[in-house]
Amino acid sequence: MDKLSISFQLRNSSKNLLTDVQCHLTINRERTVYPTYLKTLPKHWRGKLQDKKAFRFFSPSMKGFRDSNNKLSDIFQIAQSQFNRFIQEHDRVPTGIELTSRLDIVLDRKKEKKRLTLFQFIDSHIEKTKKRRLSNGKTIKGNTTLTVYKQTYNLLKEFSRETSTPIDFESIDMDMYDKWVEYMEDVKDYAAGNIGKHIKTLKTFLNEAIEQGLTKNRAHQSKHFRTLREGSFAIALTEDEVQSIYELDLSKDKGLEEQRDVLIVACSTALRFSDVSSLTKKHLIEDNGKQYIQIKSKKTSEVVSLPLDHRLREIIKKYSDTVRGFPTAYSNQVINRYLKEIGKRVESLHSGETISKTKGGKQVTEMKMRYDLLTTHTGRRTFATLWYKRNVAPQFIMKLTGHKTESAFFKYIRMTPLDTAKVFEMAMENQNLRIVS
Repeated sequence: MDKLSISFQLRNSSKNLLTDVQCHLTINRERTVYPTYLKTLPKHWRGKLQDKKAFRFFSPSMKGFRDSNNKLSDIFQIAQSQFNRFIQEHDRVPTGIELTSRLDIVLDRKKEKKRLTLFQFIDSHIEKTKKRRLSNGKTIKGNTTLTVYKQTYNLLKEFSRETSTPIDFESIDMDMYDKWVEYMEDVKDYAAGNIGKHIKTLKTFLNEAIEQGLTKNRAHQSKHFRTLREGSFAIALTEDEVQSIYELDLSKDKGLEEQRDVLIVACSTALRFSDVSSLTKKHLIEDNGKQYIQIKSKKTSEVVSLPLDHRLREIIKKYSDTVRGFPTAYSNQVINRYLKEIGKRVESLHSGETISKTKGGKQVTEMKMRYDLLTTHTGRRTFATLWYKRNVAPQFIMKLTGHKTESAFFKYIRMTPLDTAKVFEMAMENQNLRIVS
């Protein structure tokens, strides 16, 4: 049986000194001591049961005994009332901490925390994430997670404003989900992968809010409140294409030339754009007469050491007299535009790629030239794919790309059926197996 027992006792009754009067709250045999902020001498404390039942705890010989008795009586009544109220609201008994927190609020010992709205919580969560990264020695500039957080935050506010849909913890339900997905499909014309990214981020926010006790709404955990997924289409360059880009004469346009060199660095190292763009001479180390790149990843904070291939060695030599010692990357948006212009000058990149994706709620198929699909991320995919085709074990390539799981790694591999056959052929030759023609 759920029961609350309340008693008042002296902290120390053995000496004739002022001592604290404590309230003992016992819930199903679990006791919590709650301070009354009253003090008395043991000689003024009445210990008889009949006196305590009548709330005559202090003897008339004590100055202010009536007010002190009344204060203990108030604590008793409020504790019993809040205990019963908690059971009605939550269909369970409170813990000692939950009950004393309520007592503090009713007795005005501490102000009740102002309830955060969902938007206020997201804003606060973003700021805390920034501070946490900085305290761990990580950067916040260009951080993908923080960027997505802000994008989803702004998208939700825009959706709420333009559709007059109230957005708060308790308004998140399947109706809101359907309306939001429809908005992203029909108004924003987002692809399924982009929609899924925002749904996943909202779920992250709501799960964190539940952990912090800010909401009990779990509608987003329904199997119907699903994250739409559609893999983005990306290319990996062939060895011939990398070499063709490397050999382009771009001396008449130094901007194009330097951004071409940035791409080659990415293809030779598998570094993310944030790391490629931060490379300087300090990242070059030597061991036994050989040169390597060693850098602490901005995203993972892990240190990775990378060998130099023939193209990378030439690029480092080319920029050896500059302050950085490496080509300077423009902003992601600008360099992606330059890369497409560079790609147009390579004949093999004029072949088409058929892309199927969901856009605006419909399945759309379109043809794009390979040069139009060149981005700063192409370098990482190219590195992983080329070395996998050379029959290097995935676990060794992953040490350089920074992938934690093979499932994540294989999303980077771009292989045709013929490529796969050639990989097996190479493995068979390495094992000295006879290939039947």
